[in-house]
Amino acid sequence: MEGLVRDIESKALKAIEKEKRAGEAGGKSSQGARARRRVSLMDALEIVAGRNPDLVRLGMTPAIMELALEECKAADPGLWKQGLGQAHEYINEIRWGKAGQDLQQRFRAIFPEPPKR
Repeated sequence: MEGLVRDIESKALKAIEKEKRAGEAGGKSSQGARARRRVSLMDALEIVAGRNPDLVRLGMTPAIMELALEECKAADPGLWKQGLGQAHEYINEIRWGKAGQDLQQRFRAIFPEPPKR
């Protein structure tokens, strides 16, 4: 009976460890896709800004976001099968520097911070 209990415990521990590794791998994959979507969105914002300089002077608007997302989906539909709902989060992460200084600087080149009063 003891051998059976040890065998069951061993199998349970292996199953738990396998689940843990799968969850970690899924998390890394998700983070990688998120990072690629932020870069893709910034690339698209630069394209939209180049085509519509007068519109960009109004600041980051829903119209600019929509145009940029259309660019993103056209450039890499597989990447954007998911993640469209988080586009505003991606913009905020870029704007606030949480996505890295490079993306923040690129964003600020198009949408400079308003002067402080």
